[in-house]
Amino acid sequence: MDLRKKLLAQRKGKSTKRPAKWEGPIPKRFNKMSIHEMQIWMRNQLKDGPPGTPKMGGHEIRWNELKGNIGRRITVESDPPGRIFQREGREKWIRSQGSMSRAATNSLSFDMEKVGKNMALTDKLDDLFGKIYSQYNRQTYGDLSDQEKCQKRWEMGKKLTEIYESEEHLSKDVLFKELEQLARGLEIAGFTIYRYRYDCKLYFLSQDAGDSHPIFTIDKPEFLQYLCEISTGNYSGRSYSELSSMEAQDTRKRFERLLNQCLGDGVFAKIEQKELEKIVKSPYAELVATNGSLTESQAAEMHQYIQQDQLEEE
Repeated sequence: MDLRKKLLAQRKGKSTKRPAKWEGPIPKRFNKMSIHEMQIWMRNQLKDGPPGTPKMGGHEIRWNELKGNIGRRITVESDPPGRIFQREGREKWIRSQGSMSRAATNSLSFDMEKVGKNMALTDKLDDLFGKIYSQYNRQTYGDLSDQEKCQKRWEMGKKLTEIYESEEHLSKDVLFKELEQLARGLEIAGFTIYRYRYDCKLYFLSQDAGDSHPIFTIDKPEFLQYLCEISTGNYSGRSYSELSSMEAQDTRKRFERLLNQCLGDGVFAKIEQKELEKIVKSPYAELVATNGSLTESQAAEMHQYIQQDQLEEE
């Protein structure tokens, strides 16, 4: 179907669709709900449309303020924008075509070629989110082995990086925000901007990983977040995407040195996640990233440093 026919087809049957919007008093049941549960309830009212920011009297109100305003009227529209269509007796939210690209470029063009690109980008991102939701949610992720979890995060970072690098008007931040918003109100949580950023950073640091790369053998996937921070810590304040080729190569070498020390008899192999979290900004982590390991005396000092920190907390 060419673009003109597709646009005309969308205009037909106006009586079978309505704006994706809910208006009414804040339900009493919200008193016993978390913010996530409120958003799940609202998504059901929008027939699976991601709920946007609530509005009261034309002004935005935070989700955590709803409990203090029980009974007052609010309006919640889907975000991204869309309509609720009725098909065979069932209502279903469908987002507006091109809404993603318009948000990314902050402009609306009636150029037919641009409209076509907007619609194609919208379809691509909806398809991407469908795959993320089915393959990458906490439920299926929790069933994976530790090594499979590492590989899944790496694969997701690769997929997201390839998409934002291939789209001229799609920035990394806009992509992450859109994916997070599409997930708002879903019963399975965990699709956050922070998680997507971390996955892309993980891929950046190990994008040439082969089957034998330490990232696919490590049994402590929860460490990866901290290893990424240590690896890029010497370029603090700068995005990893702004690094020169030599600087990027340096961060990747630092990352691999750290990974190797999480395996076998490495200095990080027997410490806990909370302990690694405490030394992320310490000289010991920097030494491992720079030199590849610690001397016996430095390793002893590191463990003493961790124990002293724990005693101070107690």
